[in-house]
Amino acid sequence: MSVADENNRDDEGREPQRTQVRLPVALKVVVVSTTLEVTESLLEMVETMTGASVEVIVGEIGGIDDSVLQHHNPDVLIADVRLESPTDLDRLRSIVQQAEADTCVIATAQTSSVEGVRRLMRLGISDFLPQPINRDDLMSALQHAARRVRQSRPSEGGHVITFLHAGGGAGATTLAVNCASSIKETNEKAKVCVLDLDVQFGQVAINLDLKGSHGVLDLLENPERLDAMFLESIMTHHKSGLDVLVAPDVLVALDAIEPELVVRVIEVAAELYDYVVIDMPLALTPWSQSVLGRSDVAVMVGQLTVPGIRQLRRLAGILTSDGVGDVRTLVVLNRFLGGWKTSIRPKEAEKVLGRPIDFLVANDFKIASQCIDQGVPLSEIKKRSTIHRNVAEMANGILSLLSEKHGASYLES
Repeated sequence: MSVADENNRDDEGREPQRTQVRLPVALKVVVVSTTLEVTESLLEMVETMTGASVEVIVGEIGGIDDSVLQHHNPDVLIADVRLESPTDLDRLRSIVQQAEADTCVIATAQTSSVEGVRRLMRLGISDFLPQPINRDDLMSALQHAARRVRQSRPSEGGHVITFLHAGGGAGATTLAVNCASSIKETNEKAKVCVLDLDVQFGQVAINLDLKGSHGVLDLLENPERLDAMFLESIMTHHKSGLDVLVAPDVLVALDAIEPELVVRVIEVAAELYDYVVIDMPLALTPWSQSVLGRSDVAVMVGQLTVPGIRQLRRLAGILTSDGVGDVRTLVVLNRFLGGWKTSIRPKEAEKVLGRPIDFLVANDFKIASQCIDQGVPLSEIKKRSTIHRNVAEMANGILSLLSEKHGASYLES
């Protein structure tokens, strides 16, 4: 048992229940320490944080040279420092000065004083953790580091648009597929793909009448092979010009996917494609946060019903509490009846949600069903329909957001 656990026991000696915490992005944490209690407690606590991996370098920070740190290439360095050691402080100063913009340096010390902590902060460290290390302090420091890491990473490659289901049957998959198709229609030269990450009940292949034998299952069986060439080889091409990473045709546990693998898939896809559209499962997963952390826009899809608005509000609240408040989110109400046919007005829903509804998509079951039955986008069934016009407006709105965020026209992609 670690020192941290001993200190965190309650009055009756029971260990606290560990809850899993999701970080906004995947982080590689490297710990430099000679103290067994420190390394053991950090290893145990980081295990409860989805999206973080940890490596330990046994040694004093003053004796770790640049080549060792370059080899490990951490996102976060946690350095056990002796405040009374000029060697440790000088080395820490050098590490901070040489660190990349997206590398956070966190110091920890067995003994500390106000002046000692001030001295460390003046060196430019991101945070300080007194010993014994408290899990809440560590969680707060890593969440701050994750947000800083994500903001500092260049937005190179393709744009990532993620569709979230605020309740079953909301039609998020149909909107994701047709949003991707609309983007392709807007810019024929753009490379657009759809990643069906609903690994249990994915419908993208069904919506587009695809019979590909490769897809997500290949990634799960061969994660070490993931690179641009491998991902291209397991994509299924649709005649509309879209490439699709199809969901497995067998049931796969949601936790069978590691957050690091999901992030890598998105990064490789963004290298290959101008636009990456992701269809997420209905349930939130251990890797949902990692996907959102790599997304440019998150689209929450619901319906204008009392249960639908409640689910949207819950989903928005979860995203905010999980630390992805800086990801641009949109609310889309699908299957909108309009006029006297609905008992709830969009303005009433906005009041409940505490935010605007960005897009309304008309209810047209006949045309939507024909698209799915024939395996084609809306534009091939009835291009002048209200539902197609609404989806095109949504897609163009997303493209406008992306152009604002990245400072360039989407037509230049």
